[in-house]
Amino acid sequence: MTVKRRVLIVGAVLSMASLTSFAQYPGQTKEAIKINTCIPLKAAAFDYTDVQLLESLFKRAMEVDQHWLKEADVNRFLHNFRITAGIKTTAQAFGGWEGLDCELRGHSLGHFLSALALMYAATGDEQYCIKGEELVKGLAECQQAISTSGYLSAFPEHFIDRAIAGGDVVWAPWYTLHKMYAGMLDQYLLCKNQQAYEVLMKMCDWAYRKLKPLPYEDLQRMLLAEFGGMPEVFYNIYAVTGDVRHKKLGDLFYHSGILNTLAARKDSLAGIHANTQIPKIVGEARRYELTGRKESRDIATFFWNTVVSDHSYVTGGNSDKEVFSKPRELSENLSENTTETCNTYNMLKLTRHLFTWDAFPEYADYYERALYNHILSSQDPASGGVTYYHTLHPGSAKAFHYPFRDNTCCVGTGYENHAKYEEAIYYKTADGQGLYVNLFIPSVLNWKDKGIAVRQETTYPDEAFTKLTITTVPTGGIQIPVLLRYPSWAVNGVTVKVNGKKQPVKKFPGSYIRINRLWQQNDVITMEMPMSLHIEYMPDNKNKGAILYGPIVLAAELGKKTDSKENPPVPALKGNPAKITKWLKPVEGNPLTFHTDKGTGQPEEVTLSPLFRNSDQHYTVYFDFK
Repeated sequence: MTVKRRVLIVGAVLSMASLTSFAQYPGQTKEAIKINTCIPLKAAAFDYTDVQLLESLFKRAMEVDQHWLKEADVNRFLHNFRITAGIKTTAQAFGGWEGLDCELRGHSLGHFLSALALMYAATGDEQYCIKGEELVKGLAECQQAISTSGYLSAFPEHFIDRAIAGGDVVWAPWYTLHKMYAGMLDQYLLCKNQQAYEVLMKMCDWAYRKLKPLPYEDLQRMLLAEFGGMPEVFYNIYAVTGDVRHKKLGDLFYHSGILNTLAARKDSLAGIHANTQIPKIVGEARRYELTGRKESRDIATFFWNTVVSDHSYVTGGNSDKEVFSKPRELSENLSENTTETCNTYNMLKLTRHLFTWDAFPEYADYYERALYNHILSSQDPASGGVTYYHTLHPGSAKAFHYPFRDNTCCVGTGYENHAKYEEAIYYKTADGQGLYVNLFIPSVLNWKDKGIAVRQETTYPDEAFTKLTITTVPTGGIQIPVLLRYPSWAVNGVTVKVNGKKQPVKKFPGSYIRINRLWQQNDVITMEMPMSLHIEYMPDNKNKGAILYGPIVLAAELGKKTDSKENPPVPALKGNPAKITKWLKPVEGNPLTFHTDKGTGQPEEVTLSPLFRNSDQHYTVYFDFK
C-alpha cells in the first residue's frame, strides 16, 4: 500500500467515526450509523468482513467473477460519463446497453462500484478498493464539469425532465441513477472512500432540489417508469447521515398505484413487469426498519408470500418474458424467457430483510433454493458469462451475456451476485447471544463481539453433511445457543452430534435445532441430513412437474448446445411418481446425478444432473408424467 493510500484511509476512518462495514441489513455496524433500526428483530446480520469462504462451488464462482473485476478498464467505464461532462476521452466505448444510443447507459458502472466494494469486503484484497478509488475520482471530475448542481450521470439531465413530464417516454433514467447512488454508498461504507461520500451527498442535494417542489401528480407520473431501488438507497443513506431530507427522498418514491394495492393484500401482479416492482418492496422493507411504519411491513410480507407461493417456479425464480403470470398459472408460461436473473437477485435482498424480522426457517429454505438453482446456476464457470433469462423452456439451453460486451442489467447484477456469497450463511440472534447456521457453505465466521471463530467444512450438496468446529473461544469457554437449520426437504430426519455424541432432535423439517452449552475450543458439531428424490408439481397442472434431490433441481441432459435454433425433443417420464426411486437410479461415482432405468418401462434412458452444473447442454427441468 502506498503512503498516499494510507493517508486516505486514515482520514476516511476518522471522518466516518470508525465506520467499518455496510449498513444495509439490520445488525451490520449499528454503531456506525445515525438512524438505527427501530423495530423488534429476531435475527441480525453479520458484517461482510466477518465471513470468509473456503474452497467450494461458491468460492470458485467468486474467483471467476474476480477475473472480470480485475481485468476491467476504468477508462472504458468512465467513457460515457466523460462524454456527457464534456471531458476528452480516448477510451473504447462499450456496446450493448452501454452504447451512446442507449438511454440506460451508465448503470454498469454503479453495479461495478458495488461489486468492487463487496469483493474487497469478502477478500481484503486492496486492489478492489484501488480500482474503486480510480472510478470515484473520475466520476468526481465529471460531476464538477457537468454543473454545480451535483447531477452525475452518463446521460444528460433532460432525461430526468422527460421522465417527470411523462409524455416523451425515456427508458428508466432513475433505475440507472439508483445503481450509481448504491455504488457510491458501497464504496464509502465498505472501502472507506471519503470522496465517494462527498460525491454522493452532492447527488442527494441535486435530487432533493429536483423532486421536493414537485406536486404529487407529477411524482406519480414519473414513477410509472422503472426506477429501480431509489427508495431503498435513499433510506440507506438516511440511516448513515441522519439527514431527514434523505428519508423524504425515499418517501417521494412511494408508488401508490402498486404499493397501496399490496397494502390492501390484493394480488394484482399479473401482467406487470416483475423486476420493476421487487425493488419497490425492498424499499418498503427498509422503510419499516427505520421508521416502524406497519403498512410497509404488511406490503413486504404479503408481497414475498404472494410471489414465492403463487408466482415462482421450482428454481425460486419468477416471471415469464419479464412479467408476472396470473397467480399459480405457470405451466403454460415456460418460454425461452422465464425467470429473469435480476428478479431473484432482488428477491434474495428482500428475503434477508424479512429473515431478520422473524427468523422464519421458510425464508432460509427459499434463500437456499434460489441461491443454488438460480444465482449459482446463472454463471458459466468457463467464460464468466451470466444468464439474463434463466430459461425453463423444455429443451432450451442457457444463453449467457458478457461483461464489456452485452452490458445488460443481469450482467450488472452478475458482478454483485458472485461477490457476496458469504452474506447469508450465518446470523446472530437479535440479542447478540446466539448463532443461526442457515446455509451449508464451507466458510469461517469470525464473531468479533464474542471472541469466537467457527469453521464450517462440507462438500454439500454432493454430500448431505456438514461439520462445524469452534476453533477459537475465550478462556473458560462460552455459553451460546447454536441454531442449526433443519431443512424442510430433510423429510427422512437428521442426525446431530456434538464431539461425536448423538444429540436428541425433537424438532421437525422446517425448523431450527437449538444446541445450548458451554463451548470449548475445538468442540465439533456435525449434522447429517439425508436427501431424497421428490417431484414438485406445477400448481395448475398435476401432470407436469420438476424433480429435485433435496433442494437441488435436476435437469435432463439433452445434448450439447449447437448453433441450431431448434430445441431437441423432450422425453416424457413413465412410472408412478410416488415410487420415483424405482425408476430413477443414482449414477455411481457421480454425485447428484441420476438416470432412468429402461427396465422399469421408461421409453428411453435419460440422465438428470443439477441445473447449476449445466452450462453447455440443452435441458429440461419440467416433465410431463405419464
